[in-house]
Amino acid sequence: SSDPGHVHTGASLSAIPETDITDGSLLARVASAETISGIWTFNAGKLLDKGNIVISLYAYGCVCDGTTDDTTNFQAALDAVPSTGGTVLIPASTKVSSLTMGNPTTLVAHNRNTTVYGSSATANVFDCGATGYHTFKRFSVSTTIARTAGAAFYVDVPACRWEEVTVKYPFGGWNLVAGSAYSSIERCQCAFPDTTYAVAANSYVATIAHTGDSLVKLASLYSIGDSTRIITDGVKITGGGAILLDDVQIVGCTNGLNMTASTSTIGSVYVRNTYLDQCVTYGAYIDGTTNAIANIVFENVWACGGPTRTPANGIYVTGANSKEMYFYNVRARLITNDGMALAAGQGYRIIGGQFDNCRDGVRVAGGITHVGMNHAIAGTGAGGTANSG
Repeated sequence: SSDPGHVHTGASLSAIPETDITDGSLLARVASAETISGIWTFNAGKLLDKGNIVISLYAYGCVCDGTTDDTTNFQAALDAVPSTGGTVLIPASTKVSSLTMGNPTTLVAHNRNTTVYGSSATANVFDCGATGYHTFKRFSVSTTIARTAGAAFYVDVPACRWEEVTVKYPFGGWNLVAGSAYSSIERCQCAFPDTTYAVAANSYVATIAHTGDSLVKLASLYSIGDSTRIITDGVKITGGGAILLDDVQIVGCTNGLNMTASTSTIGSVYVRNTYLDQCVTYGAYIDGTTNAIANIVFENVWACGGPTRTPANGIYVTGANSKEMYFYNVRARLITNDGMALAAGQGYRIIGGQFDNCRDGVRVAGGITHVGMNHAIAGTGAGGTANSG
């Protein structure tokens, strides 16, 4: 039918005139037992195929022009996904206030230029609901207002996955709390493409706050800032374990990586092939004051300053509960104080590394035991030495 309010309930749609089916305003809702026969052209693509569980936002009345508020209709499309799961297609850019994911859903755009604009300054754009097992692919999340709270994705359910998703002008990009184990963020970006909106305090790219093993993977995640738009924390971990950061590039944050064990203990974190560049205060800040931080591995990690800023330390470790950390081929340069400052704890191993333009390459404070250092190269900074404290 060319009437968007009409729902066909017969056994077949073969009797509908082709003139109606080619009408640009067609919206067809097809039950799984029904068929469409013949050769038909759906000019506007406004088809909901309940048989294959593929839902276009157009089928629920979303305008998808990037300015009309589609919250109610977008939510109705998400709510229509059955318990066995389904796919919701975002045909073009849309604007919403906040959405809650329901049953396991793959949310995917027709092309990478598609943007979901959040119109709230404080609400999460996507709340991943109570079920989990959601997948988000190939679209951007942006804003129509300066954000002061909330995240693009709030996750308290397991096994969610993001692929080729970009978050623009974030307060928070991904907020993974206690229930979000077995999640992965891969080939994603977080950026401020221009100066339209300022950055709020305590902003972040991704934060992980678990009370047990996280089994979370961040791979090929890129965040780009500049001298005027500084995100507070690139990746912030306040609790959890079994976390992998692989090929993560954080540029222009106060702290590139912040591991402060305030929620619970942090353990078994593997950071490799990661670039923490042009950070304001620390490339990586590790604080085991409240809870233990142990079994942390840094491999092929850069912690650097830049032309307009020199962080206090490339990697800074503090807190009596910080222990058992391994640093392989770490490089720190353009640092005000120390390339690596190990302020407390025990059981550190440093193998390889290069420290340029630092006061001290590696500084270890009193009270630390079991420090091993092999093949670390002091650079050409003001001190450039390894100080055993």
